[in-house]
Order: sequence, then C-alpha cells, then structure tokens
Amino acid sequence: MKENIQQGVDFLNTVAPGWYERMDLFFLSMEMGNLCVLGQVFGSYESGVARLGVTTESVKPVLYGFAAPRMLNEEEIPAYYERMTTAWKEQITQLRDKGIVDEGGNV
Repeated sequence: MKENIQQGVDFLNTVAPGWYERMDLFFLSMEMGNLCVLGQVFGSYESGVARLGVTTESVKPVLYGFAAPRMLNEEEIPAYYERMTTAWKEQITQLRDKGIVDEGGNV
C-alpha cells in the first residue's frame, strides 16, 4: 500500500504542488468521495480520477493508492479503506514536517 501511495504523492506533487498543505486530516476518509485525497484536492474523487486521465473503472486509482482493489470482498473493504486513510495521513504529516520542495524551488 505504501508504494502505491507514494505513486499517488508523486502524481499530486506534479499536478497540484503544495496539495498536502490544503488537506484536512480531521475529515480525511479514503472511503468518502469528497473527503478522500482526490476529493479534497480536486473537489471529488471522480474529478481527481479524470486528472489521472482514466475512468473510475481503471486500475490506475488503485495503483496510485486512491482506491481499494476490486478483488477485496465486501467485508474487507471498510478495514482496507481505514488502513489506507491512516497511511495517507501519515504520509501527509511527513510531507508537512519536511516541507518538500517542488521543481520551482518552492516549499
């Protein structure tokens, strides 16, 4: 999961520099379309997926740590999203703590 989230971070750093500073970690929930990372950055999960250049049916959102794999059964999905939310919160906190620099030299 962490490798996938890192790919998502790299994507967001490219298309929305400083995105992690605008995240509301209190409300972050990867299971909720408007409260997930893409929802908070782009207004909705669907809008964020469109920025990836794919549809919600694509595997790319999974590979970037934005969605759960389709192979999970219904009982596994809530726990997976809970772990994913925790992992994103940790990653965002680390980014904020170290203040990554974008290509333009801005923090």
